[in-house]
Amino acid sequence: MEALQVLRTYAYSEEVSRKPEALIRAGALEALFRVPAAGALFDPSILLGSFTDGRGHPFYALLRVPAPFEGPAFLLFTFPQPVSWRPPPCMLSFPYFQYMETLLIILVSVAAAVLLIAGLLHRLKKGKETAPPEAVTVPAGEERQILEENVPFYNALDEAGRNRFEARVQRFLGRTRITGVGTEVEPLDRVLVAASAIIPIFAFPDWEYINLKEVLLYPDAFNEEFAQEGEGRTTLGVVGTGPYQNLMILSRHELRQGFQNRTGKRNTAIHEFVHLVDKTDGAVDGIPEALLERGYVQPWLKMIRGYLQELMRGKTDINPYGATNEAEFFAVVAEYFFERPDLLEEKHPELYRMLSAIFLQEPGKD
Repeated sequence: MEALQVLRTYAYSEEVSRKPEALIRAGALEALFRVPAAGALFDPSILLGSFTDGRGHPFYALLRVPAPFEGPAFLLFTFPQPVSWRPPPCMLSFPYFQYMETLLIILVSVAAAVLLIAGLLHRLKKGKETAPPEAVTVPAGEERQILEENVPFYNALDEAGRNRFEARVQRFLGRTRITGVGTEVEPLDRVLVAASAIIPIFAFPDWEYINLKEVLLYPDAFNEEFAQEGEGRTTLGVVGTGPYQNLMILSRHELRQGFQNRTGKRNTAIHEFVHLVDKTDGAVDGIPEALLERGYVQPWLKMIRGYLQELMRGKTDINPYGATNEAEFFAVVAEYFFERPDLLEEKHPELYRMLSAIFLQEPGKD
């Protein structure tokens, strides 16, 4: 019995280390190994290619691992040679024998890359043919009632504006999954999430959140590890990155609270959707290049820096969380702009005018 050294394991598009044990019997490969993630034994019986020495001993073997992987998973093995083995004299006299092992590695690596790319293309094609994730809409009559009772922004629109808003809410709900984690998602929650998404980009009729596929609703606050119990549960909303890309997580309680408090200047859901708008250009940096005309960039940055200094001195009614960085400042003042536009215009007229130019809106006046 000899141990195989795994050089690379391709499972889906991720590279993972495995440590299988194998038997070599009569020069043929027979291997059984355990994949911890799946918790099952696999028999890599499909031998795609192998290279042997002059005595039939395999140097390398390329295999395809069968189900449960959806698409090919490739294994590239190298076999340690017995210490006592020496190439025959005829092979020693061959001028390129000293480069044979390097050549074999290159050939097998190229073959593995080709097969991997083919597998990924197959998965990509299959993914395009797959139906979109289940999304749930709300009947038009019920949607309208929820908007009238809970969303002041909607009520301030004229009849044509309300019709456009309702249509965009339906479109958002038809394209975005909203899932409860430890809580039930009610029609009220769906409509409020959609309204939060539409409010910042209402003046841009063709806008789609290309960087969002699902919104998770937690019952209340959570911590940085997304735990709903224990200490450090201060997060009310977050836009996912890395493995959580195209995902948003919101506190269901805070979602509702943001619309119930008619005198407040905060709305967590709008805050997070403004981050998504900011992120459309590739960076969450407080400069929404997808909305902001180039001539406004420098004046906007200058205004941000001035307000950040005021926030650090505590001489403003803007949420101090906005002092965290430029991105948080943009999201915080956008909340203020959409929740209490009248108060923002009274206390910070220049900031109001700048945000009006960015979002192409004058809430409460349109």
